[in-house]
Amino acid sequence: MANGKELKLLDNAELVSLARYASEHGVSELEWCDGEARISLKLKPASRKFRGASTKGAQTEQPRPEAVRAPSFGEFHQPENLLISDGMVVNEGQILGFVRLGPVMKAIRAPQRGTLKSCGYREKALVSYGDVVFQITPQQGSVR
Repeated sequence: MANGKELKLLDNAELVSLARYASEHGVSELEWCDGEARISLKLKPASRKFRGASTKGAQTEQPRPEAVRAPSFGEFHQPENLLISDGMVVNEGQILGFVRLGPVMKAIRAPQRGTLKSCGYREKALVSYGDVVFQITPQQGSVR
């Protein structure tokens, strides 16, 4: 209560929804006044991802796949004793393959936990430095 008046405030989900809507439509400040009560919000640009309370009917943003790149030029090799396949869940740091250049083999490691998608390189295929050899879609709850 403020000065004998009962104030009806927005709940967290309504506030997040309002801020998201305003930000997505180019509004940088919101101000609401009701007599003596006043709320003022300064918003970040729309590129900011709101991580507040979810609202009814709101769609959750799907995680984007992250590219796993070849660490050097050379021949692509799959790890022995491990079948790497599309759709398998891999852990951060797990070896997904190797790039061999002469006697040197460099590991290709998963940068985070997620679902693996191969980019179609076959055993002994030539890869260049930075070629995308796998993609990993982070699992819900994975933070990076």
